[in-house]
Amino acid sequence: MIVGLQDRFKKTQFNYNTGVLEEGIYRSIPKLFNGAFSDGGLNVIHNMIQNYHNMQDYEQYAVRKVITELGTILGVSLLVSLLLVPLADDTDDDWAFEALAYIAMRTAFEFRTLYQPLELTALLNSPSAAFSSITNAAEMLKLIWIPNYFSDTSSPFKEISTGAYKGMPKLLRNFIKVTPFKNVIEASDPKAKRKYLDNQLAF
Repeated sequence: MIVGLQDRFKKTQFNYNTGVLEEGIYRSIPKLFNGAFSDGGLNVIHNMIQNYHNMQDYEQYAVRKVITELGTILGVSLLVSLLLVPLADDTDDDWAFEALAYIAMRTAFEFRTLYQPLELTALLNSPSAAFSSITNAAEMLKLIWIPNYFSDTSSPFKEISTGAYKGMPKLLRNFIKVTPFKNVIEASDPKAKRKYLDNQLAF
């Protein structure tokens, strides 16, 4: 996310890796609308085209990149909302359809976060990989807290009732979540991940 924001807001600078000038795409886009609405009517489009042709190469690249990204966002979002999600909901927990819907929804989410402020907030509120590791380690530490073994709600032997770990005792779930096998187990329930992500999307 930090790299994405830098790519959009950085000042004009020379990239020694590519050998060209670069500028944050959010800095270039306003130049496309500079004076475009002064005449009104169809002249708006004409003025925007003229502004584009008067731009530097790196500024034109920024405009093309934004148009490409917005087109991709629209296409993937429509694919998710109009086809993949209804198809996944109509099937009887078919793993392939659920996984495909989740991947497409996640792709739309990743693309849209830097254009949709509400979803950027959702991304910031989502636990990062590092934070998840800390949380999982903390859950493991709870297992050595002896009083938990005498509690009905916090007992390490209490079975998980929902999700990918359904039917497993908390002891086993917490152990799995700090190992690479976590990805294998959680991949078996893409529907739960899709439902969670669906609550994060603004539309």
